[in-house]
Amino acid sequence: ENPGRILAEKRRGNAHYKAKRLADAAASYERALALATSPHARYADTKTTAALYTNLALCRLGEGKMQAAADACTRALGLPGEGANPSALRRRAMAYKALSKPGAMLADLKAAERGLQAQLSSGAGNPAKTQKLLAATRKEIEKATAAAAAAAAASGAQAGKPAPEVKKTTTTTPAVAKPATPVVQSAPAKAADTVASAAPKVQAVNTTTTKQVPSKPKAPAAGAAPAAAAGGGGSSPTRSRSTTI
Repeated sequence: ENPGRILAEKRRGNAHYKAKRLADAAASYERALALATSPHARYADTKTTAALYTNLALCRLGEGKMQAAADACTRALGLPGEGANPSALRRRAMAYKALSKPGAMLADLKAAERGLQAQLSSGAGNPAKTQKLLAATRKEIEKATAAAAAAAAASGAQAGKPAPEVKKTTTTTPAVAKPATPVVQSAPAKAADTVASAAPKVQAVNTTTTKQVPSKPKAPAAGAAPAAAAGGGGSSPTRSRSTTI
C-alpha cells in the first residue's frame, strides 16, 4: 500500500482528535491501520503502526470504551520491538484502572517506568518530554501501590471474618396424638374447700310429718288407789286448762 495514504489518514485523525471529534479520529486511525496491517502491505514501519494503535486507544479511552482501548494497546505491544512502548503501557494501565484490574495496572506502570528510563539513557526522543512522563508515571505507581495494599488489606480482613452462621430449617411432621383414657382424679383438698365455700348453703328440710296421736290413759297399777279416792272425793278427775290472756 502507498505509505502516503497511511500517513495522510494518520494526520487526518490527529486533526479530528485535536478538535475533540473522537469518533472521526478513531475512524481515520482505523483506516490507516487497515492499510498498514494488510497482508499485501509493503509498509513495514512498526513505529508508525504502533503510534496508530496507541492513538486509537486514546480515542477509545475518551469514549469510555475501556476494553477496546486495552486491546489496541495490546496490539501495539505485540509489534516487533514495541514490547516496552511507554505510551502503550501507560494507556493500557489507564484502561485497566477503569476495568478494576489494579494488579495489571501496576504491572504496566512499572514496565512503562523502565521503558522511559531506557529512553532517557539512550537519548531517544524528546528528553524533556520523557522526563516529564517518567515523573508522572512514578507518581501513578505510588498511588497504585497504595491502592493495591489497601485492597489487599480489605480482602484479608474480609477473609478473616467468620462465615455467617446458617440456620438449618428442619421440617418435622407433627405426631398424631392417641386419645388418652380419661382419668378421674380427686380434686385437691384446697380446691374442694374453695368450691364448697362458694356454693350456697342449703339446709335440709325434714319433710316427714309427725301425726300426733292422743295418748291413752294408763291403767292404774294393781293395788294402787285412785287419786280421787286418796283425796276423799268420788268424782272423776278434771283436766285443768291454762288460758293465757
